[in-house]
Amino acid sequence: MQNSEWLDESIFVEGGLRGEMLVPRKVVWRKKPLTVISVGRQWEEDDLTHVLVELHNHSRMELTFSHQLGWRVVRYWLPPAAAV
Repeated sequence: MQNSEWLDESIFVEGGLRGEMLVPRKVVWRKKPLTVISVGRQWEEDDLTHVLVELHNHSRMELTFSHQLGWRVVRYWLPPAAAV
């Protein structure tokens, strides 16, 4: 995936758990609500849970969660049509 931007911004995430996996369903980023259409890989690193998500506009995000910091967006990929 190309045309990505590294970030470190707080983000509101609405979702739940499936077993021990975090399942985001909706995010609000930069005052814009976005629906999560798929949840990808998750992994633990440096006391953070990383979660890859695809949004309804076909952009993608790497989110992190920790009890100390809450939810953060650390990487954002533009939708394919906007990535030209």
